[in-house]
Amino acid sequence: MTIIEAARRMKISPPALYAVLNGTAAVTAEMALRFACLTGGAPELYLNMRKPVTISNWQSSAFKRLGCEQRRLRSNFVATHFDELSSR
Repeated sequence: MTIIEAARRMKISPPALYAVLNGTAAVTAEMALRFACLTGGAPELYLNMRKPVTISNWQSSAFKRLGCEQRRLRSNFVATHFDELSSR
């Protein structure tokens, strides 16, 4: 299916669909419902797929904007078990 055909079925403009697929526009709740109607899937699937990328992109740009150093967190549980496994 082409982007034009998918956009027609979703009742949105082709540029709007292209922006979501290209990652320049966010998947909103309404857009997730439109994807679900098109594919027969659950809207939560489309919302959950975009969260890690969106949060990561937002954090990165927010840290740059604030002039802060971005730090990756490691929980004590993960750090402990990772260190145990890597020392074997």
